[in-house]
Amino acid sequence: QRAAFISAATGSAVGLGNVWRFPNLCYKYGGGAFFVPFLLALIFIGIPILTLEFALGQVFRSGDITSFSSMNSRLRGVGLGSVWCGFMVVCYYVTIIAWALTMLVNSFRGSDHFVWADDPASFFMGKVVGLGPMLTPEGDLNRSSKIVPQTWLGVTVVWVCIYLCTFKGAKLTGRITYFTMLMPFVLLIALGAFFWGLDGAGDGIELYIGRWDMKQLEAQRECFGSPCSE
Repeated sequence: QRAAFISAATGSAVGLGNVWRFPNLCYKYGGGAFFVPFLLALIFIGIPILTLEFALGQVFRSGDITSFSSMNSRLRGVGLGSVWCGFMVVCYYVTIIAWALTMLVNSFRGSDHFVWADDPASFFMGKVVGLGPMLTPEGDLNRSSKIVPQTWLGVTVVWVCIYLCTFKGAKLTGRITYFTMLMPFVLLIALGAFFWGLDGAGDGIELYIGRWDMKQLEAQRECFGSPCSE
């Protein structure tokens, strides 16, 4: 179904980076001037790779592994690598969603203020992430963390939801994308309307896209590589 395909493709393209990282990059690299490297990356890298991906799927009518191995058996590893990359992306997004779910549940705790109001960073790192001290008693970097029951439960819930959305194949998944793609847009519009009425909203928009500091493109040339990770 064409509508389901468009919904799935749009949902996979629009994610956390578009909502959180892109405005930060605009602020860092001259406001609206960042649209110049962004559009260049979109035209010369994003659209050609997307077209190649669609073409391979249309020709071989199969997944990554079969498509690449059909061109040449030595390219099978490329297909395996892309599947593994997709799995790794899902794994860290599941963790991020679990963190957000944990914070949502904790937002209903407390009487007249959020439970993390006094020290949000400590609450998140200690009660949600479960990260231990940065340094061990010997002064070495501490890479250990502990299992946080509420976050572990959130991860389990997210993985169960993923299974329920995919266990019957693409037909069910395509229908679910109607909700998962449209709902974020509804929430963004609602949040945008809410934040538009807050004090300083105009200043934020001005720093976001209102100013075009083209000198930043020359002063910070790494900005031309940043859109490639979006």
